[in-house]
Amino acid sequence: MITTFSERLPDTKSAKYRGYTFTRCVGSACRCDAKVVYDAKGKGKRSEYAVSEFPCDFAGRAFRLEKVGGESYEVLVADRQREDICDCPGFVRYGKCKHQELMREIVANNLLPSPLSYEGSDYSNAEIE
Repeated sequence: MITTFSERLPDTKSAKYRGYTFTRCVGSACRCDAKVVYDAKGKGKRSEYAVSEFPCDFAGRAFRLEKVGGESYEVLVADRQREDICDCPGFVRYGKCKHQELMREIVANNLLPSPLSYEGSDYSNAEIE
């Protein structure tokens, strides 16, 4: 089963006509939870990420975004937005980034179920140190 969802994001000063396409991966053929394509048409930039959720010990959800053919970033979507974190250079410099914004939108739209709802998954047996 594959679920696809597309949405336009609000324009920013530096990027107009931004949007993303989310595809949920289900089954053993896919090693990630989802794939996300971020498209900033005004800048001509398109980035594709494999998204994997991993357990965390704080009030929120943690995701690893692996860019196709490149780097990976870890994003914390906290229960309170001002506590979100991403380890990309943009977030470190500006306190916000497209990775954090994408994952917050995906969580807000309930595109990835909460790890608590994964039956028989590794989350049910995860140990948090």
